[in-house]
Parts: sequence; structure tokens; C-alpha cells
Amino acid sequence: MRNKVTRFTSRYPMVIKLPTHASVTTASKLMAEHNVGAIMVIEEGRLTGIFTERDLVKRVVAMGLSTDETVLGEVMTPSPITLKSGESVQFALEVMTQNHIRHLPIEENGEIIGMVSLRDLFAAITEELKENIDTKDAFIFGEVYGATSKAA
Repeated sequence: MRNKVTRFTSRYPMVIKLPTHASVTTASKLMAEHNVGAIMVIEEGRLTGIFTERDLVKRVVAMGLSTDETVLGEVMTPSPITLKSGESVQFALEVMTQNHIRHLPIEENGEIIGMVSLRDLFAAITEELKENIDTKDAFIFGEVYGATSKAA
């Protein structure tokens, strides 16, 4: 299960959700407080959009809109792509690359249970590659790789 996106739901157990009528200021403060780059936008209990740092820059700041007066429903990315909880890290990376996105909500039984970011995926892949290299080094050079042997 190590290579499944569900591994990230335990790292980020709280899914940050706001309604479409919440202000961009409220969303930005929550994102800063929880150190996340995106939040889910919910309407009537259903995921209707995602609001990301990129949305903030391109659709609010660059357009000269007021963060206090602008609501998420006006500037969110609607109908975001989601991942099923059993999907692999590799598949998630492919989806992000093909769609030029950096955050994907994780869905299980119709409910959003978490979110994975591009940074999360790179960290997971880097960790896996390091473990593979360490395993191969141990096989090739033995467990005491780097230690000097004593002459008899």
C-alpha cells in the first residue's frame, strides 16, 4: 500500500473545506494557517471546486479583485479532477502532468478523504528511489559497504 495515494491521507488528516460563498480572504488565511496550497470548495455537501494558490494569483490578485469581496465560487477551479483512493502515486503524477495541475483531491466512496500535492508525490518518489538505490548498493557491495576490512 506504500505506493497508493491513500498514504497521504494520514499525513494530512483534515481536509480543509469552505462553501462557495466564503471570501478569498478567509480561504487564504486558512491556507496559510494550515500550510497548504489548496482547499476544497463545497456546495450542499458536494465538491464543486478547488481553490489553489494559482487561482489566487491569476484570478484574484492579477485581476485587481478585492480578497474580502470576492467569493470562492467566482474564482475557484470548478469540477476538479479527483483520484480514487486506491490509485498509485505514479498514476497521480501522470494525471497532474497531463492536466498541468498541482493538487488532486482523493475520493473514497463518493467522499473527499484527502488531497495530494505534486510536492507530496515528488517526496514519495524520491524516498522510493533512495530505498531502491540503498537496497542495490547493499546487494552489490554487501551490508558493510564503506567499512574497511581487517587484514588477518
